Amino acid sequence: TNSAKRFAWSGTFGAQQEELDGQWGYSADFGFTLKASDRMTLDLDLRFKKRDGWLLHRWGRNFATYEADDFQPRIEMDYFFSARQQLRFTMQWAGIRAKSLSYYQIP
Repeated sequence: TNSAKRFAWSGTFGAQQEELDGQWGYSADFGFTLKASDRMTLDLDLRFKKRDGWLLHRWGRNFATYEADDFQPRIEMDYFFSARQQLRFTMQWAGIRAKSLSYYQIP
């Protein structure tokens, strides 16, 4: 929606193919913005990813693929004292639930 208005929201859906085994992962993002005044805004963003075949480095030459659910909420508050001064508070969290699928070792 129009971000110049007092309340705005956005959302996206996407798909991405994993590099190693070609499995597909899906994502959804939703965001809400509230302009409390000309000087203050509040943002809430929610991100969710479902991944199959997520490749991660474990240690040394060892890698593993995972099936994972990734949830990342974020809230921000901006206050503009002037055109040159701004105060921003951000709280962010990441929750990942993963199950290992395969292990690999680079020679």
